[in-house]
Amino acid sequence: MNVFIKIWYNFLDAFVKFKDFKGRSNKYEFWSYITVDGLVKIALAFLVTVAVPFVFVAVIYAILTIIPTIAAVTRRVHDAGRSGWWVLAAVSGLLTKIPALPEGILVLFSFIAIISVLYVLVLTLCPSDKDNKYGPTPACTKEEGLFGNLLIFVSLALPLTFATYSAKMNQMAAESLRQNINISEQVTPHATPQAEPLATSASAPQNSAQ
Repeated sequence: MNVFIKIWYNFLDAFVKFKDFKGRSNKYEFWSYITVDGLVKIALAFLVTVAVPFVFVAVIYAILTIIPTIAAVTRRVHDAGRSGWWVLAAVSGLLTKIPALPEGILVLFSFIAIISVLYVLVLTLCPSDKDNKYGPTPACTKEEGLFGNLLIFVSLALPLTFATYSAKMNQMAAESLRQNINISEQVTPHATPQAEPLATSASAPQNSAQ
């Protein structure tokens, strides 16, 4: 199978394997899913700015990818020879959204989540381990290995590129709004002072009496 076609196959296969938290995934398989998922989310982000109904589509897609993403990360960590519990530790950062927890507990969960996320990210970049308790080493051709490394670069560059583009667009929108405000202020005529009718009417009887 062509490596480009297999990228899309790996993306769809991640949804099929959404219940597999015990197997392994090599770098090419994992980063194929992450790259396509990132492209889809960026495309939906653009479409949301065009038509409001795409907000619903974007939300549904984000919900549908939660479990497959966690499962894919777990298999990639297994492939690097580490326990999938590290992924759970990384997800523990979500507990910081619970306002009822004491401040000390929230700080602890935040610290654990940050360390775990960084460690899991490093593990997803590691090469496949030899046969381990999670299964045999996944088959990977030399060409797939090279594309796996290329997909890592693309996946990490996507958020930076999108953030830069969004910041530029926001800057242009703010500048356009500022120019429109200046133009409207120049076009709007200044109000002319009105004469005081009371003073004029009061002086009228005096002139007629003279």
